[in-house]
Amino acid sequence: MGELNHRTGWLLQLPSRALRALVAVHVTAEHRDRWLQEEGIRYRKWEAALRRLTVEQLIRLINAYPEDVPDAVIEAEFREYRHGRSPTLRLYTFPPDSLEDLDLERVNRRVQSAVRRANRALQQAVGKEEVLPRLRELEMEPFIRTGEKEWPDALHSDYHCQSRLSYVAPDGEVVSTYQLLYGHVWVDLGRAFVVLHAHPAALEPTLVEVISQALGVRLTLVRVDKELKKKLKFLQKASCRRVRLVDPNPERKRFRSLTLGDDEDLARREYLGRDYQAWENDFPEIASMRYRAQFLPGRNTSLSIGAKSGSLTLSGAVAAGEMRDWARDAGAQIVDVWRARWRRWMEGPSVTLDHERLWTHPLLEGFLEELRSPVLALVRALATIKARRDPQFNTWPLPLEMGDLALVSARAQAWEQLGEAINAGGPVPWFRVMVRVDCPVEDCTAATEYLVCPSCGRPLFWLAVSDRDEPVLMCAHRYCKGKWEGGFPIQTACEDEHDIELAWDSDIGQRLELFVNPEFGLLMQKLLEGEAQHYNARRESLWVRDGVLVHQAKRPDYVVRKAGEVAIHTEGGALILGSVHVQGDFIGRDQIVTRRKKAAA
Repeated sequence: MGELNHRTGWLLQLPSRALRALVAVHVTAEHRDRWLQEEGIRYRKWEAALRRLTVEQLIRLINAYPEDVPDAVIEAEFREYRHGRSPTLRLYTFPPDSLEDLDLERVNRRVQSAVRRANRALQQAVGKEEVLPRLRELEMEPFIRTGEKEWPDALHSDYHCQSRLSYVAPDGEVVSTYQLLYGHVWVDLGRAFVVLHAHPAALEPTLVEVISQALGVRLTLVRVDKELKKKLKFLQKASCRRVRLVDPNPERKRFRSLTLGDDEDLARREYLGRDYQAWENDFPEIASMRYRAQFLPGRNTSLSIGAKSGSLTLSGAVAAGEMRDWARDAGAQIVDVWRARWRRWMEGPSVTLDHERLWTHPLLEGFLEELRSPVLALVRALATIKARRDPQFNTWPLPLEMGDLALVSARAQAWEQLGEAINAGGPVPWFRVMVRVDCPVEDCTAATEYLVCPSCGRPLFWLAVSDRDEPVLMCAHRYCKGKWEGGFPIQTACEDEHDIELAWDSDIGQRLELFVNPEFGLLMQKLLEGEAQHYNARRESLWVRDGVLVHQAKRPDYVVRKAGEVAIHTEGGALILGSVHVQGDFIGRDQIVTRRKKAAA
């Protein structure tokens, strides 16, 4: 490691502030003065001379005396800054106390398994062999416990990934190569949150899924929005320099966004005859904010906040230790305020609807009681989400078991009554179904995946009940109808080739995700037309996951929890590679019979 080019390469990655610190701490006064004299640099105080030196001069000075600044010191400093400038962090929470009995060795085994799977997904993301993948070769170090002084009860891991870099070479040819980018992950076990330094940003969905699979918990993004920022003590109003205000309502007939900025104190200025607070009160949302204050010890730093993406960006060269300390302290404050808001959201009652009117609604005429109850439970949950109008939260728990909801909606009568209610001209399924699969072998490191059709490789299914009163999966892809259907138990295998028997049992509800079909969404829309809340089935999306109704105000419809965001459209058009396949060409042993088919016969 004593080669000069290695030293110079490391030093070129360091900011001038760090280079000056190396000279001040390690280079002796005799060597420092000799080098300045040899370079013909005249000075009265060496501190002043040091401040005037360029990066190139500082590197030459350090390399002139390798005995004062050995390779190990330079490499350690390089590791503090190799993640690049202006790091962007994101905060995720997970259920408190869910990692009380953490097995760190098992977590690290699952990390490696999840990383292998993620690399296959990254390699296949392009879809064409002649195109280089945008990202590849993700590697993550094992999680280790941080020191008690640095961050009590926390884990840390480094990762690096190759990112494609395309440029025009001197001969005019376009050349693609890869650069190595580094990042960090911290997990606060006591306060149940994760700090993710996503570098590059496109790697974030992959990292989230890897961490989620490794820890065995679901991660929820925390965003600093208009309401949250008012309760964070480290965000002083006087330090705000720039704000982008947003009004997403097109009926207001004005600019959808407005940016206000000032180099000194945004909050004390007037804009078009109105003070800043009047503008903020007039616009319902904030898209982004920038503050300038002493976020890091000893110097002022800009903090940029993306309210929609949940990004927290510290400007300039930030050492890993500085990033860790800021993430620990600021992250804890943000998560505490966010959790208090979440508790208020969950403790509030659901909205009161006109139950009698809905129960006797003409659209539900002919619906059995066992079918009306889940319909109205879903409508009430949707109305509650819409009434609360909290941009942070879009879920509401259902008083229904997932397995029971899936099964009652899968019967032929449920399909027929929905079709009749919306004049679809025939039976219509309520949900499209996805099934998560994990290996039951205790020490298996294979990650949770989705079951896919062995014919087309897609993860969306219809769930129906056969003439033998048994649940059956059928591929929901429109070009694959009739090619595959499978009755439970379904035989499959994990990545490590352990056999899995997927039975319809008491645990099936933990494996299901139910995506509301547009036709069922239209029924819910019509039922809500007489209430205060409004829902547009064509522009908004609904699904049931982990026992809660999830609402999304835009399409494409459903984002699958995998290494990389995968949008599943209602037409079943997205293909998921690397998922758990059903073994063999399994055909269901029963025929799915509906009244419409009987009539045709």
